[in-house]
Amino acid sequence: PTIFTTRQGVKIGVIAATFSLNGIPMPVGKPWAVQRMSAKNLLGQAHRAREAGADIVLAAVHIGTEYSTKENGQQVALARALTVSPDIDLVYMHHPHVVQPWTMINKKWVLYGVGNTVAQQEADPTYEGATGRFTFTRVGNGRFTVSKAEYIPTLVTFYQPGRPARLYQVSAKLKTAKGSLRSRLLEAQRRTTSVVMRKHPKGLVRG
Repeated sequence: PTIFTTRQGVKIGVIAATFSLNGIPMPVGKPWAVQRMSAKNLLGQAHRAREAGADIVLAAVHIGTEYSTKENGQQVALARALTVSPDIDLVYMHHPHVVQPWTMINKKWVLYGVGNTVAQQEADPTYEGATGRFTFTRVGNGRFTVSKAEYIPTLVTFYQPGRPARLYQVSAKLKTAKGSLRSRLLEAQRRTTSVVMRKHPKGLVRG
């Protein structure tokens, strides 16, 4: 399992799977190259990560309807199946290229869509994203729980020759931005906030 160790000595396991390869065939003779999505697969990965010493396990899943700001039934069903397991602490999903709601299921955070961090697509909202910043605190039983949940709206600008694309943390850049860039940042902030907070998740704040 993929496990990262923080400076504080906490071991974080990251498991992943995808519902689709976008038409690209699986590598011949290499079934291990891509984890195909199923609750059973992901739960098995999570359990192996725990056995390997992970204190926290995050599930990253490539799933969802492209360009839709609403989660689909497959996402909801998978989130419910994963969060009921004691082996998984947080679930985040990607693929739609736009931000989707964030919520809590079975007392665990589920990020249905985080949008794009870097993009050069045609649709305007695909230049927007939301980075999650979650603070985990060890509780009495030795396990960890989220004590602070933040979403950070981001915006990547459109590339033009001589004008490289720039990735902005919206709240930080708004302190100095002016003119059309400021207007675009405010638009990204409003749209991202309205979608991420659509289910009114208790305790989620903008970073």
